[in-house]
Amino acid sequence: VLGRIAQKLLDAIAQSFEIEEHDIYVTSSIGIAVYPDDSDDPEELLKHADVAMYRSKELGRNTYQFLDANLAEHRLHQHTLETALRTAYKDGALRLHYQPVVRIEDGKIIGAEALLRWNDAEHGNVPPKVFIPLAEESGLIHALGEWVLKSAAEQCVAWRRAGLALSVSVNLSARQFYRDDLAQRIRAIVKSVGCEPSWIALEVTETSLLHDLDAIRRVLQQLRDEGFTVAIDDFGTGYSSLTHLKHFPIDTLKIDISFIADLETDPGDAAITAAIIGLARGLGLKVCAEGVGTREQLEFLARHGCDFFQGFWASEPVPADLLADLAHKQLR
Repeated sequence: VLGRIAQKLLDAIAQSFEIEEHDIYVTSSIGIAVYPDDSDDPEELLKHADVAMYRSKELGRNTYQFLDANLAEHRLHQHTLETALRTAYKDGALRLHYQPVVRIEDGKIIGAEALLRWNDAEHGNVPPKVFIPLAEESGLIHALGEWVLKSAAEQCVAWRRAGLALSVSVNLSARQFYRDDLAQRIRAIVKSVGCEPSWIALEVTETSLLHDLDAIRRVLQQLRDEGFTVAIDDFGTGYSSLTHLKHFPIDTLKIDISFIADLETDPGDAAITAAIIGLARGLGLKVCAEGVGTREQLEFLARHGCDFFQGFWASEPVPADLLADLAHKQLR
């Protein structure tokens, strides 16, 4: 019965209506939780229905979905993790590790990418691919992103004072661009710790560019005008038009690890990697390859004119003091 009612609602909402001589079409997604089978608590029922609604969106929208045991268990796990993440942030239990960015021409470490790490007493080492989406969905990503930026900028200043001319790369989430004052906040945070904008590279994923092209382009242009450099992360994995590269204010393309991992054995990956490097050079952009793990991969990149690399061939992500040790050894 509930299914039939939900379908009638979907059909009714899907009917077009006219506004100023334009036909408007709307689709909807419905999530259903049943009392008392799913819960006898009103607030919990709404949360369960919300989980089911998001599941219906994942299935293609304009459909309905009942809560099932697997969804309920997933919701409970996500809620537990989100609570633990908020506690870790509040208690200062999150850490930054830094992965060297190496110039291929001479093998020198010229910077590092700041990567957030969370080691929880109950959940162990929680990977970023798990907790970053949680932070985005819960809204914590704004506070978390600013903490990462400030901490990385402070570390950059400390390295500079120690005689290490390193830059630091910081990742921006697509959700952070929802704030109209993002560029102003980034500038203020960096300058508040005595860091120069030119010492900071801001990374956005290729898929992030597709959320609101004009708004993101405007923010990135403001940041670039201030002296920040801008990199497109995970390049090659999204669906952005190559036209966007010409119009977006960017300095560097970062080739995704998925193309580098099988570089030696997959002719397709080799061709794509070479093409990305050639494209970037034609547009006057720098190129950084991610996930380099072998000498053969590095030699391929060097032959084709790649500028920088990251990966275990140089170093895994390490605490700031170990990164400084690696960089100092090159000065001796």
